[in-house]
Amino acid sequence: MNNQTTPAVARLQELLGEPPCWGWARPQLWAAAEKHLGLTLPTDYKAFLDLYGPGSFDHLLWLGRPVHGTQAEMEQIWSVSGRPHLDDPERTPFPFHPHPGGLIQWGGDHDGTLYYSLPEEENPDDWRVVVETEEGEWHEAPGRFTEFLLSCVEGPHRPPFLRHFRPSRTLHYYPQSQDSQSHPW
Repeated sequence: MNNQTTPAVARLQELLGEPPCWGWARPQLWAAAEKHLGLTLPTDYKAFLDLYGPGSFDHLLWLGRPVHGTQAEMEQIWSVSGRPHLDDPERTPFPFHPHPGGLIQWGGDHDGTLYYSLPEEENPDDWRVVVETEEGEWHEAPGRFTEFLLSCVEGPHRPPFLRHFRPSRTLHYYPQSQDSQSHPW
C-alpha cells in the first residue's frame, strides 16, 4: 500500500486480500484523466483503483478508471451523452461535469444504479458520493469514496438503495481485463 492509503482502503484490503494482479498503478493515467476532467480526483479513489484496478465487487458493483489513457477511453468513462434525462432539472437535482460542481461517475451496476462523486468541496478528498437508482431516485452518502464502499460491504449503516448489491460472505473483487475498454453501466 502507498502512503496515501486511508483506513477505509486498508480495511477493504483486509476484506479482499491481496489483489489478484499487480501493476494497476500508473500515475500517467491519473494525470491524463485529471487533465481530461480539468480537476484532481480523490486520493482514496485513485489509491483503491491503483491497488485493485477497475473491476467489480462480486460482479455486482462495477468501478471504472482508465487503463489506456486515450481520449476515446476518457470520453467513454466520463461521458454523459446518450442520457437525455440528465439535462432535465425536474429529474436531475445535480449538474454534471463539466459544469462547476458537476457529478463525475465512477461506477454502476447491472440494475442501472449509477455512482458519482460530487465535487462541491475544494479538496477532492472531501467529496461526497451521490447515487442515482434505477428508479431515478437520488441519494447523497456522507464520507469519502472508500468509506462508502466499506459501508456497502460491511457497514452497520448500509444504504437502503443498495438492495440489489449483496456481497457474498467471502467478498471478491474481480478485476476488469486490462485490454477491455467496456464498462457495464
